[in-house]
Amino acid sequence: EGFKVVAVDSSPASLATARLHDPTGNVRYVEADALALPLADGSFDAAAAMDFLEHVEDPGRVISEASRVLRPGGVFLFHTFNRTFLAWLLAIKGLEWFVRNTPRNLHVLRLFIKPRELRALCARNGLEVAVFRGLMPVLDPWDLFRLLRTGIVPAEFRFRLTRLPWVGYLGYALKR
Repeated sequence: EGFKVVAVDSSPASLATARLHDPTGNVRYVEADALALPLADGSFDAAAAMDFLEHVEDPGRVISEASRVLRPGGVFLFHTFNRTFLAWLLAIKGLEWFVRNTPRNLHVLRLFIKPRELRALCARNGLEVAVFRGLMPVLDPWDLFRLLRTGIVPAEFRFRLTRLPWVGYLGYALKR
């Protein structure tokens, strides 16, 4: 679409995999720590932390860095998991019990983030949450059957937006 895109990861292997799946060849890949981005202040229109904040010990520092590199009016996109029993059951235990090759401690409940905590972290870093939606897996019986039989998440497996963030949530915040 003509955007300049920078992908940041601390893992060279993850960056190499991303390159392999980049049909545009226009993405700039940077090996870096999300807690200290080697990017100029106010240099981006958007920053995304999708399925990431629940994997770091200090999500506030990640959000601070994202805010730092955003220009005023820039958009911070996020998706993470809520620290609830249902999220523990589906996003932690469900994966461990039923999905083959799930890495040990892929998700850790204490790192999941309550929506009010994320809103507060955004506000502390000059970001105002504008859109906030819950996200739940669609528990189609046939998809569940295939998952239980094979240990592989079917390609048809989907999520749906909800009003309630019982499992996970996504949205965006605007830089003031």
